[in-house]
Amino acid sequence: MRSMACVAAICLFSLWGYSKSRALKMRAAIMRAFGNDVQRLCREMKHRPRELRSMALYLAAGELGGFWKLLGESLEDCERAEEAWRRAAAWRGFNVLEEREREIILLCGSGLGISPSEPQLSAAQRAGEEALARSGELQKEASAKGVMFTKVGVLMGIGAALLLI
Repeated sequence: MRSMACVAAICLFSLWGYSKSRALKMRAAIMRAFGNDVQRLCREMKHRPRELRSMALYLAAGELGGFWKLLGESLEDCERAEEAWRRAAAWRGFNVLEEREREIILLCGSGLGISPSEPQLSAAQRAGEEALARSGELQKEASAKGVMFTKVGVLMGIGAALLLI
């Protein structure tokens, strides 16, 4: 019975360490994909201006398709584009993100729907650049801390197993 509890402790703590490492990598991937999508959105706004809803649905084929699809649907229901963006930013795929990353996503939608397109474009470009910069920071953090979290989880599991013996 104790041996099963020891194995369970090792597995649980190892899983904890792996999940912490994986969360860092996921945050980096989401911010990279968001930054790339926003750059594509900016190119669309600059070269082929059209309705924001059709641009969002165009981007729905990418990695963050759920977010862009939700934005397209929200644009039908909301009067203001900024409100639709805020609603879409609550997409469950962003649950792993921390406050700083969520602020970058909200920053991108802050200028949407205002009359001259230049402020919209500059806010989106700034958010895209910040998202890509944050992605690089998270990638470095993931490579530095990812292995550490996994090892700490295994060591905590071994420690808990020793306490159970």
